[in-house]
Amino acid sequence: MDSVVLSTSVSPVDTGSLKSLRVGFLLSVPFRFRLGTLFRCGFKMGSEPFEIIIRNPVDIPAGVDALDDRMVQTPMFAKDSIVLVVAMRPRIRKEKQAEILAYAGSDDIRPKILPYEVRDDALRALNRFIVSYATAMNTLFGGGPLRLLNSDAFITRTEWDILFWGSDSLRLESDLVVRALNRAVPRDPWSRSRNWGHLDDYPIDEAQRKIARVLAEPQNHLFYQLVLEAKTKRIFGQYREALLDAVAGLEGVHALLVQSWFKRIGAKNGKEISENFLLNVGMKLCNEISPYLFLSESERPSNEQIAETRRAIKFRNEIMHALTNKRGEVKHFMRSNDDLSGAINAVLGMYGVYLKALRERQNADFAMPSAHRKSRNLSSQLSPLLSRGGRGRCRASRRGGRRGWGRGCRR
Repeated sequence: MDSVVLSTSVSPVDTGSLKSLRVGFLLSVPFRFRLGTLFRCGFKMGSEPFEIIIRNPVDIPAGVDALDDRMVQTPMFAKDSIVLVVAMRPRIRKEKQAEILAYAGSDDIRPKILPYEVRDDALRALNRFIVSYATAMNTLFGGGPLRLLNSDAFITRTEWDILFWGSDSLRLESDLVVRALNRAVPRDPWSRSRNWGHLDDYPIDEAQRKIARVLAEPQNHLFYQLVLEAKTKRIFGQYREALLDAVAGLEGVHALLVQSWFKRIGAKNGKEISENFLLNVGMKLCNEISPYLFLSESERPSNEQIAETRRAIKFRNEIMHALTNKRGEVKHFMRSNDDLSGAINAVLGMYGVYLKALRERQNADFAMPSAHRKSRNLSSQLSPLLSRGGRGRCRASRRGGRRGWGRGCRR
Protein backbone atom coordinates (compact mmCIF):
# COMPACT_ATOMS: atom_id res chain seq x y z
CA MET A 1 0.00 0.00 0.00
CA ASP A 2 1.55 3.29 -1.18
CA SER A 3 0.65 6.94 -0.74
CA VAL A 4 -0.08 9.41 -3.52
CA VAL A 5 -0.93 13.11 -3.65
CA LEU A 6 -3.88 14.41 -5.70
CA SER A 7 -4.56 18.14 -5.99
CA THR A 8 -7.73 19.66 -7.34
CA SER A 9 -7.52 21.45 -10.67
CA VAL A 10 -10.65 23.45 -9.95
CA SER A 11 -9.34 25.92 -7.38
CA PRO A 12 -5.95 27.12 -6.07
CA VAL A 13 -4.43 24.83 -3.46
CA ASP A 14 -2.78 25.97 -0.25
CA THR A 15 -0.25 23.27 0.61
CA GLY A 16 1.28 25.38 3.36
CA SER A 17 -1.19 24.18 6.00
CA LEU A 18 -3.26 21.11 6.72
CA LYS A 19 -6.54 23.03 6.54
CA SER A 20 -7.20 21.96 2.94
CA LEU A 21 -5.99 18.37 3.41
CA ARG A 22 -8.37 15.43 3.18
CA VAL A 23 -7.15 11.84 3.46
CA GLY A 24 -8.63 8.91 1.55
CA PHE A 25 -8.21 5.13 1.55
CA LEU A 26 -9.05 3.28 -1.66
CA LEU A 27 -9.92 -0.38 -1.18
CA SER A 28 -12.18 -3.19 -2.31
CA VAL A 29 -14.60 -4.87 0.07
CA PRO A 30 -15.45 -8.60 -0.13
CA PHE A 31 -19.05 -7.97 -1.26
CA ARG A 32 -21.13 -5.63 -3.42
CA PHE A 33 -22.92 -2.60 -2.06
CA ARG A 34 -26.11 -2.74 -4.11
CA LEU A 35 -26.11 1.01 -4.69
CA GLY A 36 -25.59 1.58 -8.40
CA THR A 37 -22.42 2.63 -10.21
CA LEU A 38 -21.60 5.62 -7.98
CA PHE A 39 -22.90 6.36 -4.48
CA ARG A 40 -21.75 9.10 -2.12
CA CYS A 41 -22.65 9.52 1.54
CA GLY A 42 -21.35 12.02 4.10
CA PHE A 43 -21.74 11.70 7.88
CA LYS A 44 -19.96 12.41 11.14
CA MET A 45 -18.28 10.15 13.66
CA GLY A 46 -18.54 12.29 16.76
CA SER A 47 -17.25 15.64 15.51
CA GLU A 48 -15.17 14.17 12.68
CA PRO A 49 -16.71 14.32 9.17
CA PHE A 50 -16.27 11.48 6.67
CA GLU A 51 -17.43 10.71 3.17
CA ILE A 52 -17.94 7.21 1.77
CA ILE A 53 -17.78 6.92 -2.03
CA ILE A 54 -18.75 3.59 -3.62
CA ARG A 55 -18.10 2.51 -7.17
CA ASN A 56 -19.57 -0.50 -8.97
CA PRO A 57 -18.55 -1.12 -12.60
CA VAL A 58 -22.12 -1.70 -13.86
CA ASP A 59 -25.71 -1.15 -12.84
CA ILE A 60 -27.59 -4.34 -12.07
CA PRO A 61 -31.32 -3.53 -12.30
CA ALA A 62 -33.69 -4.66 -9.57
CA GLY A 63 -35.00 -8.17 -10.09
CA VAL A 64 -32.07 -9.38 -12.22
CA ASP A 65 -31.27 -12.95 -11.17
CA ALA A 66 -28.64 -13.76 -13.81
CA LEU A 67 -25.90 -11.58 -15.23
CA ASP A 68 -25.83 -11.09 -18.99
CA ASP A 69 -22.75 -11.04 -21.24
CA ARG A 70 -22.68 -7.23 -21.30
CA MET A 71 -22.17 -7.12 -17.56
CA VAL A 72 -19.58 -9.85 -17.31
CA GLN A 73 -17.51 -8.55 -20.23
CA THR A 74 -17.35 -5.01 -18.83
CA PRO A 75 -13.70 -4.13 -18.04
CA MET A 76 -12.87 -4.58 -14.36
CA PHE A 77 -16.20 -6.31 -13.74
CA ALA A 78 -16.26 -8.08 -10.41
CA LYS A 79 -18.79 -8.59 -7.67
CA ASP A 80 -16.81 -6.58 -5.12
CA SER A 81 -17.36 -2.85 -4.70
CA ILE A 82 -14.56 -0.30 -4.75
CA VAL A 83 -14.78 2.04 -1.76
CA LEU A 84 -13.08 5.37 -1.12
CA VAL A 85 -13.18 6.33 2.56
CA VAL A 86 -12.33 10.02 3.01
CA ALA A 87 -11.51 11.68 6.32
CA MET A 88 -12.42 15.34 5.81
CA ARG A 89 -10.69 16.53 8.97
CA PRO A 90 -7.98 13.91 9.58
CA ARG A 91 -6.29 13.76 12.95
CA ILE A 92 -2.60 14.34 12.27
CA ARG A 93 -0.10 14.35 15.14
CA LYS A 94 2.17 17.39 15.31
CA GLU A 95 5.30 15.34 14.73
CA LYS A 96 3.78 14.01 11.47
CA GLN A 97 2.52 17.32 10.13
CA ALA A 98 5.89 18.56 8.86
CA GLU A 99 6.50 15.32 6.95
CA ILE A 100 3.10 15.47 5.29
CA LEU A 101 3.49 19.15 4.38
CA ALA A 102 6.89 18.40 2.83
CA TYR A 103 5.28 15.68 0.76
CA ALA A 104 2.44 17.97 -0.36
CA GLY A 105 4.10 19.37 -3.45
CA SER A 106 5.22 16.01 -4.82
CA ASP A 107 3.39 13.76 -7.25
CA ASP A 108 5.72 10.86 -6.54
CA ILE A 109 4.46 7.58 -5.16
CA ARG A 110 5.94 6.88 -1.77
CA PRO A 111 5.52 4.34 1.00
CA LYS A 112 2.59 5.15 3.28
CA ILE A 113 3.22 8.11 5.54
CA LEU A 114 -0.12 8.51 7.30
CA PRO A 115 -0.26 7.90 11.06
CA TYR A 116 -2.12 4.82 12.29
CA GLU A 117 -4.89 6.78 14.01
CA VAL A 118 -6.06 8.21 10.65
CA ARG A 119 -6.38 4.70 9.27
CA ASP A 120 -8.19 3.50 12.40
CA ASP A 121 -10.67 6.37 12.16
CA ALA A 122 -11.33 5.53 8.51
CA LEU A 123 -11.87 1.86 9.41
CA ARG A 124 -14.39 2.81 12.10
CA ALA A 125 -16.21 5.03 9.62
CA LEU A 126 -16.36 2.27 6.98
CA ASN A 127 -17.64 -0.29 9.48
CA ARG A 128 -20.28 2.12 10.70
CA PHE A 129 -21.44 2.62 7.12
CA ILE A 130 -21.57 -1.16 6.54
CA VAL A 131 -23.71 -1.63 9.66
CA SER A 132 -25.99 1.27 8.71
CA TYR A 133 -26.38 -0.04 5.16
CA ALA A 134 -27.21 -3.57 6.35
CA THR A 135 -29.67 -2.25 8.94
CA ALA A 136 -31.36 0.30 6.69
CA MET A 137 -31.81 -2.03 3.73
CA ASN A 138 -32.47 -5.11 5.89
CA THR A 139 -29.99 -7.09 3.86
CA LEU A 140 -27.19 -9.52 4.58
CA PHE A 141 -25.88 -10.30 1.10
CA GLY A 142 -24.24 -8.39 -1.72
CA GLY A 143 -22.69 -11.20 -3.68
CA GLY A 144 -20.93 -12.55 -0.60
CA PRO A 145 -22.26 -11.99 2.92
CA LEU A 146 -21.78 -8.55 4.43
CA ARG A 147 -19.16 -8.41 7.15
CA LEU A 148 -17.17 -5.89 9.11
CA LEU A 149 -13.48 -5.43 8.38
CA ASN A 150 -10.80 -5.75 11.01
CA SER A 151 -7.57 -3.76 10.93
CA ASP A 152 -5.62 -6.47 9.11
CA ALA A 153 -8.26 -6.87 6.38
CA PHE A 154 -8.47 -3.09 5.95
CA ILE A 155 -4.71 -2.78 5.47
CA THR A 156 -4.53 -5.78 3.12
CA ARG A 157 -7.40 -4.57 0.93
CA THR A 158 -6.32 -0.91 0.76
CA GLU A 159 -4.65 -0.23 -2.58
CA TRP A 160 -3.81 3.44 -2.01
CA ASP A 161 -3.48 6.04 0.72
CA ILE A 162 -4.46 9.28 -0.99
CA LEU A 163 -3.71 12.79 0.22
CA PHE A 164 -6.23 15.20 -1.31
CA TRP A 165 -5.35 18.87 -1.50
CA GLY A 166 -8.16 21.23 -2.41
CA SER A 167 -10.76 23.38 -0.69
CA ASP A 168 -11.80 22.79 2.90
CA SER A 169 -15.27 21.66 1.80
CA LEU A 170 -16.83 18.65 3.52
CA ARG A 171 -17.59 17.14 0.10
CA LEU A 172 -14.75 15.93 -2.09
CA GLU A 173 -14.50 17.65 -5.47
CA SER A 174 -15.73 15.58 -8.41
CA ASP A 175 -12.44 15.73 -10.31
CA LEU A 176 -10.60 14.29 -7.29
CA VAL A 177 -13.17 11.53 -6.94
CA VAL A 178 -12.73 10.48 -10.57
CA ARG A 179 -8.92 10.56 -10.41
CA ALA A 180 -8.89 8.59 -7.16
CA LEU A 181 -11.31 5.89 -8.33
CA ASN A 182 -9.37 5.48 -11.58
CA ARG A 183 -6.40 4.31 -9.53
CA ALA A 184 -8.25 1.14 -8.57
CA VAL A 185 -6.26 -1.89 -9.69
CA PRO A 186 -7.97 -3.82 -12.54
CA ARG A 187 -9.28 -7.14 -11.35
CA ASP A 188 -9.96 -10.45 -13.07
CA PRO A 189 -13.43 -10.78 -14.61
CA TRP A 190 -15.85 -12.49 -12.30
CA SER A 191 -16.73 -16.05 -13.23
CA ARG A 192 -20.44 -16.64 -13.92
CA SER A 193 -20.09 -20.19 -12.64
CA ARG A 194 -20.08 -18.90 -9.06
CA ASN A 195 -23.62 -18.21 -7.94
CA TRP A 196 -23.41 -15.40 -5.38
CA GLY A 197 -26.89 -13.98 -5.82
CA HIS A 198 -28.35 -10.76 -4.37
CA LEU A 199 -26.43 -8.46 -6.68
CA ASP A 200 -29.22 -6.27 -8.08
CA ASP A 201 -29.36 -2.63 -7.00
CA TYR A 202 -31.81 -0.93 -4.68
CA PRO A 203 -33.65 2.23 -5.73
CA ILE A 204 -31.03 4.88 -4.97
CA ASP A 205 -33.33 7.56 -3.54
CA GLU A 206 -34.85 5.05 -1.12
CA ALA A 207 -31.43 3.74 -0.13
CA GLN A 208 -30.04 7.23 0.51
CA ARG A 209 -32.99 8.14 2.71
CA LYS A 210 -32.91 4.95 4.77
CA ILE A 211 -29.13 4.86 5.22
CA ALA A 212 -29.02 8.54 6.23
CA ARG A 213 -31.63 7.89 8.89
CA VAL A 214 -29.65 5.09 10.53
CA LEU A 215 -26.41 7.07 10.29
CA ALA A 216 -28.13 9.97 12.07
CA GLU A 217 -28.86 7.81 15.11
CA PRO A 218 -26.46 7.94 18.10
CA GLN A 219 -23.25 5.97 17.70
CA ASN A 220 -23.95 4.13 20.97
CA HIS A 221 -26.60 2.05 19.19
CA LEU A 222 -24.14 -0.83 19.18
CA PHE A 223 -26.93 -3.39 18.90
CA TYR A 224 -27.08 -2.82 15.12
CA GLN A 225 -23.48 -3.99 14.83
CA LEU A 226 -23.97 -6.92 17.21
CA VAL A 227 -26.94 -8.20 15.23
CA LEU A 228 -25.08 -7.92 11.92
CA GLU A 229 -22.15 -9.84 13.39
CA ALA A 230 -24.53 -12.48 14.75
CA LYS A 231 -26.07 -13.01 11.31
CA THR A 232 -22.68 -13.16 9.61
CA LYS A 233 -21.25 -15.62 12.13
CA ARG A 234 -24.24 -17.90 11.69
CA ILE A 235 -23.61 -17.98 7.93
CA PHE A 236 -20.06 -19.17 8.63
CA GLY A 237 -21.24 -21.82 11.11
CA GLN A 238 -20.15 -20.02 14.31
CA TYR A 239 -23.45 -20.69 16.06
CA ARG A 240 -22.36 -20.18 19.66
CA GLU A 241 -20.63 -16.89 18.94
CA ALA A 242 -23.64 -15.82 16.88
CA LEU A 243 -26.04 -16.55 19.74
CA LEU A 244 -23.94 -14.53 22.19
CA ASP A 245 -23.91 -11.55 19.82
CA ALA A 246 -27.64 -11.88 19.10
CA VAL A 247 -28.58 -11.84 22.80
CA ALA A 248 -26.26 -8.88 23.40
CA GLY A 249 -28.00 -7.04 20.55
CA LEU A 250 -31.39 -7.93 22.04
CA GLU A 251 -30.29 -6.53 25.40
CA GLY A 252 -29.19 -3.30 23.72
CA VAL A 253 -32.43 -2.58 21.86
CA HIS A 254 -34.51 -3.65 24.87
CA ALA A 255 -32.58 -1.26 27.12
CA LEU A 256 -33.15 1.63 24.73
CA LEU A 257 -36.87 0.81 24.53
CA VAL A 258 -37.19 0.85 28.31
CA GLN A 259 -35.17 4.05 28.67
CA SER A 260 -37.14 5.80 25.94
CA TRP A 261 -40.41 4.79 27.61
CA PHE A 262 -39.47 6.43 30.91
CA LYS A 263 -38.16 9.48 29.07
CA ARG A 264 -41.32 9.67 26.98
CA ILE A 265 -43.64 9.72 30.01
CA GLY A 266 -41.58 12.45 31.66
CA ALA A 267 -40.37 10.48 34.69
CA LYS A 268 -38.06 12.73 36.70
CA ASN A 269 -35.74 9.90 37.70
CA GLY A 270 -36.49 7.72 34.69
CA LYS A 271 -32.83 7.06 33.85
CA GLU A 272 -32.13 5.69 37.32
CA ILE A 273 -35.33 3.63 37.37
CA SER A 274 -34.69 2.12 33.94
CA GLU A 275 -31.08 1.25 34.81
CA ASN A 276 -32.13 -0.42 38.06
CA PHE A 277 -34.83 -2.35 36.22
CA LEU A 278 -32.39 -3.60 33.57
CA LEU A 279 -29.60 -4.48 36.01
CA ASN A 280 -31.67 -6.13 38.73
CA VAL A 281 -34.33 -8.01 36.81
CA GLY A 282 -32.11 -9.81 34.30
CA MET A 283 -32.67 -10.36 30.60
CA LYS A 284 -34.44 -13.69 30.93
CA LEU A 285 -37.15 -12.28 33.17
CA CYS A 286 -37.22 -8.95 31.30
CA ASN A 287 -38.40 -10.75 28.19
CA GLU A 288 -41.19 -12.29 30.23
CA ILE A 289 -42.59 -9.03 31.60
CA SER A 290 -41.41 -6.23 29.28
CA PRO A 291 -43.88 -7.07 26.49
CA TYR A 292 -46.72 -6.49 28.96
CA LEU A 293 -45.24 -3.33 30.49
CA PHE A 294 -43.82 -1.48 27.51
CA LEU A 295 -45.66 -2.81 24.44
CA SER A 296 -49.25 -2.37 23.36
CA GLU A 297 -51.38 -5.41 22.69
CA SER A 298 -50.93 -5.06 18.92
CA GLU A 299 -47.12 -4.87 19.32
CA ARG A 300 -46.83 -7.74 21.78
CA PRO A 301 -45.19 -11.01 20.66
CA SER A 302 -47.06 -14.27 21.00
CA ASN A 303 -46.67 -16.50 24.05
CA GLU A 304 -44.85 -19.00 21.86
CA GLN A 305 -42.33 -16.37 20.76
CA ILE A 306 -41.74 -15.34 24.37
CA ALA A 307 -41.19 -18.98 25.34
CA GLU A 308 -38.78 -19.55 22.44
CA THR A 309 -36.77 -16.47 23.46
CA ARG A 310 -36.64 -17.72 27.06
CA ARG A 311 -35.24 -21.02 25.80
CA ALA A 312 -32.68 -19.19 23.64
CA ILE A 313 -31.45 -17.11 26.58
CA LYS A 314 -31.15 -20.33 28.56
CA PHE A 315 -28.82 -21.66 25.84
CA ARG A 316 -26.87 -18.42 25.95
CA ASN A 317 -26.42 -18.73 29.72
CA GLU A 318 -25.17 -22.28 29.29
CA ILE A 319 -22.45 -20.95 26.97
CA MET A 320 -21.53 -17.91 29.03
CA HIS A 321 -21.32 -19.74 32.36
CA ALA A 322 -20.11 -23.15 31.10
CA LEU A 323 -23.00 -24.85 32.90
CA THR A 324 -22.85 -28.62 33.37
CA ASN A 325 -25.40 -31.33 34.05
CA LYS A 326 -25.34 -33.82 36.92
CA ARG A 327 -22.85 -35.99 35.04
CA GLY A 328 -20.46 -33.06 34.66
CA GLU A 329 -21.07 -32.70 30.91
CA VAL A 330 -20.98 -29.18 29.49
CA LYS A 331 -24.54 -28.45 28.45
CA HIS A 332 -23.97 -26.26 25.42
CA PHE A 333 -21.82 -28.94 23.76
CA MET A 334 -24.90 -31.14 23.81
CA ARG A 335 -26.92 -28.64 21.79
CA SER A 336 -27.10 -29.33 18.06
CA ASN A 337 -26.52 -26.73 15.40
CA ASP A 338 -30.24 -26.85 14.64
CA ASP A 339 -30.99 -26.09 18.30
CA LEU A 340 -28.62 -23.14 18.29
CA SER A 341 -29.81 -21.84 14.91
CA GLY A 342 -33.39 -21.96 16.15
CA ALA A 343 -32.35 -20.07 19.27
CA ILE A 344 -30.70 -17.39 17.14
CA ASN A 345 -33.88 -17.07 15.07
CA ALA A 346 -35.96 -16.64 18.22
CA VAL A 347 -33.69 -13.92 19.60
CA LEU A 348 -33.58 -12.04 16.30
CA GLY A 349 -37.35 -12.27 16.08
CA MET A 350 -37.77 -10.68 19.51
CA TYR A 351 -35.13 -8.10 18.56
CA GLY A 352 -37.28 -7.18 15.57
CA VAL A 353 -40.34 -6.75 17.81
CA TYR A 354 -38.52 -4.35 20.14
CA LEU A 355 -36.86 -2.44 17.30
CA LYS A 356 -40.15 -1.92 15.48
CA ALA A 357 -41.82 -0.62 18.65
CA LEU A 358 -38.88 1.66 19.36
CA ARG A 359 -38.94 3.17 15.88
CA GLU A 360 -42.69 3.73 15.99
CA ARG A 361 -42.31 5.67 19.23
CA GLN A 362 -39.44 7.68 17.80
CA ASN A 363 -41.49 8.52 14.72
CA ALA A 364 -44.45 9.54 16.88
CA ASP A 365 -42.26 11.75 19.07
CA PHE A 366 -40.68 13.37 16.02
CA ALA A 367 -44.07 14.11 14.47
CA MET A 368 -45.55 15.54 17.66
CA PRO A 369 -45.26 19.31 18.31
CA SER A 370 -42.60 20.07 20.90
CA ALA A 371 -45.04 21.94 23.16
CA HIS A 372 -47.26 18.88 23.34
CA ARG A 373 -44.30 16.62 24.10
CA LYS A 374 -43.35 18.84 27.03
CA SER A 375 -46.87 18.78 28.41
CA ARG A 376 -46.86 15.05 28.97
CA ASN A 377 -47.21 14.00 32.56
CA LEU A 378 -46.53 10.81 34.39
CA SER A 379 -50.06 10.07 35.51
CA SER A 380 -51.57 10.09 32.02
CA GLN A 381 -49.04 7.55 30.80
CA LEU A 382 -49.14 5.27 33.84
CA SER A 383 -52.92 5.14 34.14
CA PRO A 384 -53.15 1.66 32.52
CA LEU A 385 -50.63 0.33 35.05
CA LEU A 386 -51.62 2.08 38.27
CA SER A 387 -54.85 1.75 40.21
CA ARG A 388 -56.44 4.92 41.48
CA GLY A 389 -57.29 4.61 45.15
CA GLY A 390 -57.71 1.60 47.39
CA ARG A 391 -55.69 0.55 50.39
CA GLY A 392 -52.21 -0.67 49.59
CA ARG A 393 -52.26 0.72 46.06
CA CYS A 394 -50.56 3.71 44.46
CA ARG A 395 -52.62 6.38 42.87
CA ALA A 396 -51.27 9.08 40.60
CA SER A 397 -51.45 12.70 41.66
CA ARG A 398 -54.62 14.46 40.50
CA ARG A 399 -52.56 17.35 39.29
CA GLY A 400 -50.15 15.07 37.43
CA GLY A 401 -46.95 16.95 36.82
CA ARG A 402 -43.57 15.74 38.05
CA ARG A 403 -44.40 14.59 41.55
CA GLY A 404 -42.37 11.42 41.30
CA TRP A 405 -43.26 7.80 41.84
CA GLY A 406 -45.69 6.64 44.52
CA ARG A 407 -46.89 10.03 45.67
CA GLY A 408 -49.79 9.36 48.02
CA CYS A 409 -49.01 5.64 48.38
CA ARG A 410 -50.38 3.98 51.47
CA ARG A 411 -48.28 1.48 53.31
